[in-house]
Formats: sequence, structure tokens, C-alpha cells
Amino acid sequence: MRRLIFASLALVFAACSHVAYHDDSCRPTWNYEQQVEWPDACKDGPDRSPINISTTTSAGAPQIDIQYTSFFPQMYNNERGVKLYANNGGGSVRVTYANGQSKVFTLQELHFHVPGEHTFDGALPRRAPMELHLVNQDAAGNAKVVVAILFDDTTTAVNPGLSEIIPILPTQTCRYITSSTRVNPVKLLPDPSEYRSYYYNGALTTPPCGGGLEFFVFVSRAMTNPTQIQGIARVTPGPNAKTIGVRELPGIPVVPVVRPR
Repeated sequence: MRRLIFASLALVFAACSHVAYHDDSCRPTWNYEQQVEWPDACKDGPDRSPINISTTTSAGAPQIDIQYTSFFPQMYNNERGVKLYANNGGGSVRVTYANGQSKVFTLQELHFHVPGEHTFDGALPRRAPMELHLVNQDAAGNAKVVVAILFDDTTTAVNPGLSEIIPILPTQTCRYITSSTRVNPVKLLPDPSEYRSYYYNGALTTPPCGGGLEFFVFVSRAMTNPTQIQGIARVTPGPNAKTIGVRELPGIPVVPVVRPR
């Protein structure tokens, strides 16, 4: 009996650690319709994200080198969207800083926000119809780098990366599903001839909105069409973008992006 109890507890702890590692929660305790009830850090935290990009400056560093590879995603629909976990199989990014030192961040997961979260002065529309976040983490599990891609749906263009993802997105919630279809993050990126990004220090765009993240927001937008946007949005109950506490941060550095090889 004692062995059975310990075996049962081990299974429970293993399941809990799996969920905690992926930072998922079934039956969410917060939602996008009631953002006014989110923690104060989401509304007025000093490093909060997203930001409004109004003015920019040119900078040579930091520089980000995209080294993503295709992977079989483990997907989880948490009723606010679907996360596609790479489980250390999706490659990485290398960030080189102004002092010459560089650091590798492994792709952890990617997810979409419909509509986009970052806003732009003088741009129409001010908010993109969709935004992709590729979340990368260092080997120690502490620092995170978010590569943000905004989409343009004003044409009939078909995004090859979205074409891989849309058919496999699960509508079933609160369950991990591993796909037998590979997805390639590089196919989601904009035209490689225009690789530059806005760079700033920010925070999670979901509660608890903790800081310590580096954001690389691509200047160019990835091309898609309204049908593909709807294909991503169909697995969420409604808009899943943070709209409160958008931070004004003028003079954003525009930094180089090394093209994927």
C-alpha cells in the first residue's frame, strides 16, 4: 500500500511539474475582457509591455541572429489561445551586445495575439491585425528574449508558416497534443531583405506581467490575408491582446537582425 501511495504521489508531482514548466493553467483565472482587474504591474509597471512606437534611433547593437529550425510542436489550448511548445527542438537565437559578448536563447514556445499588441504612431492601422511572439530562454532558465512579428493582411498573400500551423491548431482545451506535422518558425518571418527590429526591455503581456524580458519587434511585417488571420483566431473565444497600460517609449533603437541561414 505504501508503495502504491508513493507511486501515485510521484505521478501527481510529475504532472504538476510538467504544467508548471510550461506555465499553463486550465480554466483561466483571468481573461482579456476584464483587463481592468489585472495586477497593477500590467497597468503601470515601469517595464510593462506592449509599447507604443513613435520615434526611433539607429543602433548597431544588440544584434540578434535567428537560428530557428523546424520542430514537432506540443500544443496546448488554454482557452486564451494556443501555445506551440518546441521542447528544445526549434533552434535558438543568439544575441550579441554592445560589449561584444553574446548569449544563446533557446526557442521555448510561440503563440499569437489577435489583434496585435504593439502600437505605432502615424501607422494605419495603428494596431496590426495579428502579432506573433516567439519566446526564447537562456540555459539557466532566467532571462527571456521575445521575437515579435506583426502581420499585414491587406493582400491575398499566403504565409507559408501559417499554412503549416492553422490546420493543426487544437480546439480542444486543457490538454497537451503533440502534432505529427513539423512547423518551421522561419517561414513565419517577414521578407529577409528587410531584416531590422525595434529593441527594448519589457515584460510579459499577460498576468502577472513580470519584467526582465528583451523584445525584438521586427520592423517589417509578415504578409498574410484575412482568411489566415481568421484561421488563427478560431481557437480563441475572442480578442486576446493586451490593450491596457500601453507604454510610451520614444527613441526606440532599431537594430540589425542576422538572416536565418
